[in-house]
Amino acid sequence: MRSAKLIFLLSATALVAHEMVVAVAQSDISWPGRGLALAPQPAGHPMLPDPKLTPGATDPAVTQSTIKQTICKSGYTSTVRNVTEAEKRAVMVRYGLPLSELSKVEIDHFVSLEIGGSNDVTNLWPEYYDPAPGQSGYLGARQKDVVETELHREVCGGKINLSMAQLLIRTWPDYYRKLKSKGGR
Repeated sequence: MRSAKLIFLLSATALVAHEMVVAVAQSDISWPGRGLALAPQPAGHPMLPDPKLTPGATDPAVTQSTIKQTICKSGYTSTVRNVTEAEKRAVMVRYGLPLSELSKVEIDHFVSLEIGGSNDVTNLWPEYYDPAPGQSGYLGARQKDVVETELHREVCGGKINLSMAQLLIRTWPDYYRKLKSKGGR
């Protein structure tokens, strides 16, 4: 009974937090630094996508009840990853970035496939690997990969539920800093 109450509490907390993230994403606050991250974003390359272009999207086939057959199954992401070169170029155009920058970015899934993200264009954004010249404090695609792996591990290990992981990825720079401060990767 105690674990059922805890699951309910975590689910209710995740739902409220998700509604708050959606409300911020739908507001008219300008990008970058729309308030989705707890820590301020430095000038230069943004660490979070423009929420009007990339609010994030999940795969409806991945739910808490299907994680053992989907995201927690070895090799799952290779069976669902499907972003063509044309789609990658289209994402660059949507963000107003020159195609010559494509080699400097990862066209990334905001909600990663490892935690039930979708290949839909509303879940894709150009995430730089490295900081802009003179930019300090930047966390990029490689650091986000660390968070994705950790969240996947926690979901599949039963430490957090899927909806919580999908919420935490929305403020991944803060989660990365917490991992680092605890001596994590």
